[in-house]
Amino acid sequence: MFIAIMYAYGSDIESVGVDGIRGCLGIFLATDTRLYAIHIPDAPNHFDAGRAAFVHYVNQTEPNFNQGTARLFAVMNGPNRPAAYAELLAYANDLGVHRLETVRINEHLGQQGFGQDAAAIVCERIPGSTNCRLKYTRGDDILWQNNGTARADLYRANMQADDDRLSTNPALGQGWHMVDDTNSTIATTNW
Repeated sequence: MFIAIMYAYGSDIESVGVDGIRGCLGIFLATDTRLYAIHIPDAPNHFDAGRAAFVHYVNQTEPNFNQGTARLFAVMNGPNRPAAYAELLAYANDLGVHRLETVRINEHLGQQGFGQDAAAIVCERIPGSTNCRLKYTRGDDILWQNNGTARADLYRANMQADDDRLSTNPALGQGWHMVDDTNSTIATTNW
């Protein structure tokens, strides 16, 4: 498992995640062979740098991934990040991916609205597909451990300590909510 901390990106074969989403955005890419994740804080002056680093990383890691079967996901917390779809489209254009899904988490994170508790989101590969199962929980309820997949890099230097490179939680069953229509607003697009 790889977990993206602020300004970080990376990948794993089985599962990836993004920690600490409130005003931030989690972007996931599912290809035939890998899952990718990037954590994008609500700092517009870093949006382009993050996208460029992520796209470069994907193209270096998997230069011939099947764009026709790949999927992109954008996950945000409640009403935060109103322009998230435009951000997701920029990733889709740069990667050549045409299957998109946006998810706004609305429940199980304390008071609703802009002040909801920060969330951690995990994307687990559904075997035999390029789809992933999205799960989330309150970020403060997780005790991450240092035995996951190392991050690829940070696109804004000196933002996290080196000991944050490896993060995982082996107990994804308890306390995690499956993203569905009862707790989230989900929009799927093929463009």
